[in-house]
Amino acid sequence: MQKAYADAAAGNIEGFFAAIAVDVVVIEPAFLPYGGQYLGIDAFKGLLGEITKYLDLSSAKVDALIADDETVVACLRANTLRVAGEVRLMERAVVRNDKIISLDVYVQHMGAKAAWH
Repeated sequence: MQKAYADAAAGNIEGFFAAIAVDVVVIEPAFLPYGGQYLGIDAFKGLLGEITKYLDLSSAKVDALIADDETVVACLRANTLRVAGEVRLMERAVVRNDKIISLDVYVQHMGAKAAWH
């Protein structure tokens, strides 16, 4: 996970996606314009295209990574694009055989909802 986030921050998209399983499952909060479940790496790539309409991913910072066996929780923050401010997120990943097989995203502050509308 550390390498995946470092690759993403450095703009190394190929490196980032090398850490993602081809059959990854990603779940985004339902209140987001792109909320829902995304199955497979191609769907995840499309999702990132949607996310970049709302969040400045180049500003993303990892505040903490907590790992226990196959589960990794990341505490993140990123600047918003539609309103001034920052959104804090948590991502719960399951990592198996050095690949992220699932990713559940949680928004820590519901006031950030305005960033998406």
